Amino acid sequence: MGDSPSLDDLARRLAALEHEVADLRRTVKGTPRPAAESKPVRSAAPVVSRAAPTLPPRRSEAPARHPSRVPPTRRPAPPPRRPPLTVADFFSAQSLAWMGGAVTLLGIVFFFVLAVNRGWIGPVARVSLGAIASALVFGGGLYLHGRYGRVHSAYAAVGAGLAGGYATLLAATVGYGLVPNWAALLVAAAIAAVAVSTALAWSSELIAGLGLIGATLAPAAVGLQNGELTAAGTGFAALVFAGTAIVAIERKWQVLLLVGVAASLPQAAVLVGQARPAGAGDVAVAAVFWLLFLAAAVGLQRRLGSPGLAPLPVGLILVSASFAGAAVAAQFAGSAEGWTLVAVAAVYGAVSLPLFAGTRSRDLSALLATVGLAVLAFGVADLLSGPALAIAWAAEAAVLSWLARRVGELRYQLASFAYLAAALAHALALDAPLRQLYVPDAHPAAGALSFVGVAAAGAIVAWFCRPWPASRRIRGFLAPLWPALEGFRKEQRLWRSASGWTAALAALYAASLAVLALAQWSSGASVERAFEWGQVGVAGLWGLATVAVLETGLRRSWREVRAAGLVWLGATLVQAVLFFPAHLSGRPQALAFIVVAAALLVGSLADRLRRRDAGVFPAIAVYTVSSLGLAVAAAALLVTTELLAGLALLALSALYCAVAGTVFRRDRDLATVLWAPALFVALVAFALALSGVWLVLGWSVTATALAAVASRVPEPRLEPAAIGYALLATAHVLTLDAPPSDFFEATRHPESGVPAVLLAMCAAAGLVLLARSRRRPADPDRADAMLERREPTVERSGIGVATILALYAVSLSILGLAEAVGTGTVADRFHAGHAAVSAVWGLLGLVALYAGLRRRLGWLQAVGFGLFAVSLAKIFLFDLAFLSSVARALSFLAVGAVLLLGGFFVQRLGAQQRPARPA
Repeated sequence: MGDSPSLDDLARRLAALEHEVADLRRTVKGTPRPAAESKPVRSAAPVVSRAAPTLPPRRSEAPARHPSRVPPTRRPAPPPRRPPLTVADFFSAQSLAWMGGAVTLLGIVFFFVLAVNRGWIGPVARVSLGAIASALVFGGGLYLHGRYGRVHSAYAAVGAGLAGGYATLLAATVGYGLVPNWAALLVAAAIAAVAVSTALAWSSELIAGLGLIGATLAPAAVGLQNGELTAAGTGFAALVFAGTAIVAIERKWQVLLLVGVAASLPQAAVLVGQARPAGAGDVAVAAVFWLLFLAAAVGLQRRLGSPGLAPLPVGLILVSASFAGAAVAAQFAGSAEGWTLVAVAAVYGAVSLPLFAGTRSRDLSALLATVGLAVLAFGVADLLSGPALAIAWAAEAAVLSWLARRVGELRYQLASFAYLAAALAHALALDAPLRQLYVPDAHPAAGALSFVGVAAAGAIVAWFCRPWPASRRIRGFLAPLWPALEGFRKEQRLWRSASGWTAALAALYAASLAVLALAQWSSGASVERAFEWGQVGVAGLWGLATVAVLETGLRRSWREVRAAGLVWLGATLVQAVLFFPAHLSGRPQALAFIVVAAALLVGSLADRLRRRDAGVFPAIAVYTVSSLGLAVAAAALLVTTELLAGLALLALSALYCAVAGTVFRRDRDLATVLWAPALFVALVAFALALSGVWLVLGWSVTATALAAVASRVPEPRLEPAAIGYALLATAHVLTLDAPPSDFFEATRHPESGVPAVLLAMCAAAGLVLLARSRRRPADPDRADAMLERREPTVERSGIGVATILALYAVSLSILGLAEAVGTGTVADRFHAGHAAVSAVWGLLGLVALYAGLRRRLGWLQAVGFGLFAVSLAKIFLFDLAFLSSVARALSFLAVGAVLLLGGFFVQRLGAQQRPARPA
């Protein structure tokens, strides 16, 4: 009976506790508290005799009153927010327990410090007391856990005991030298074993960390005594880290693994960096650490089981590779370093192979393979040098592009581009820089094999650039890289073009260097002269390659190939304009110009005749005109006299005009681009090769020929050229061959310029015939309609110029005849000749007027009246002022008589032509 009140009280407390637990569960689940349970029920009966409270039925299990009504959906409860920290949180059971453990540990440390400072006890006693205190604290924690379960005080006590044990071991080994190094490592291992077993039993990451990390740091603490780390001590740290990795991976304790790496990695780094070269033991320990880091990364990622990569495994893989590379660089040199890096890369590749088969480990396999390839690149770089290295990297690019298709892994193709870029960069920067193509050198082909390898690898990589199926999205730590990888997958056509043109340009560059080397080998001249002749061969090689690329693009209708051919044609032109004049001289320069000119002409014709593209035509026009310009420059370099230069230019002009004639029916615009500059070159050629009347003959014949061709083809665009030649011939006649001074000043042979005047007259007459033959209605839709509308103006102008030149030729002939048959001085004969000229002008006017009246041609009558007016002007302005009295009188008499006859004819014949007036 005495125990019943206490039992009742215990029952009430248990009931209240059950209600509190139920309230907490409802709060977490978000369900309201039933009204019947709003207050705890006090009962005097023992708790064991009470029936379990009946929970209200769930809504889903209750019978539905309205089956047709759809039950409302509940919104998921928002995740519970962590309440803000308060002052009470710092004085919770957990906080107090861990603060107590820390204070206890500090008390042990302070006790040691106080005992040392006061000299109370000796080293052995100090170590013994520290060990006993640590053991007591650790045992107390075990007791609390066994007696009361998971209480925070137990964890804190065990943690403090483990830390105190390591502190005591450190003091005994480093401070007092009571424990040898090997024994200290064994004791540390024992403490770590106790800590791990306790941590696994209690599932406590913190206790495992205290035990394992302390044991990992023990060799470093022992090494402080000797001033350096030993292979044995660091090997012990590697074994402890292995245990740490196993426990961390098994329990997914990533923080423990991270702290273990942070505690062991500096020791391994210090060990391999202490001396060079290190012993076999040091190298073995470094290799063990590297493999442990790699295995820990792979094991943790596999244990997590997610397809995406976690941050810690990725970081461990990169740390392992960096540590391996640094260790190899610190301990090896030369070929040994290279072979060791190749072995390290092989390990990464071997680990990645079995992981590739699994879907969840595909990203991990790709990461390992990428790291291995990067290490392999450095290893090959150490083993090889010069072209061999570039060729090796290019070969790896080709193999990776094939492997990517073989196994269906896009990331291997990305790695192949990285290797190809590395090979190209090495070849351009070290093996065969671009300056070898433009600077004379005794061995210009040195390093050209690198570009051969790049060309072969680029072609293989381009061959395997084909569309990929949709790739699996990358998850995890590397998820931000997925958009870039997806963009790379979708742009296979772009990457094929990039790798293909890289291969083509590399092959062309290697061939160019080979041509320069062949010129150096076959020529007995100096290095500089052989280089110049080699540049001629390079120009020919580039021209052939460009024409071949253009032809391929046009035949296959490949726009990209055609565009590349046109661009490279422009590059060839730029090199000819900027490089050849500054670095070549004499015949090599001239031949190089001819080669490039031929390439430009053939390429332009091939492209334009195969496909007429208005957008490309400006470039074609520039290339065509430039080809003629380079040919003219070559002719100027090859010939030494003006006559030969003129003949050479005439030959070039004839060639381009002949080509224009062959393409006129197919492409009128291209024909115009060909003959227009060619006619200008012919103009200059005539001036160089001929002079005097022969030059007028050449220009006049050309004008007449152009007029005839323009009338026969027909081609109105030739008319301005014909008019230009005719005007130049006339201008030359009037300024040099038969200037007006020959007509107004007394000379012995004023008739000397008559042949030139007659030639210019023939050119003007040819224009008249051209204008008359092309009389037809103008088509406003044609581009040359304006020229057709100007044909009457051209005809009238031609008639006027021809008439004036004919009259001028007749006048000079009369003056010459007077000088030849007359008597007296030159002046007397000149005056008599001018009197005859005035009479002839009047007589010609009379004939023209009479013929116009008889034929009823108004324009011919106008010519007659015009000649009368000119005759009158002459006798009053010139004859009256400059001729002698006799000559002046004869001029006035002759012109007056002609005018009288003209008046008579106008009156008689004009009256007959006028109709009779009505009566």
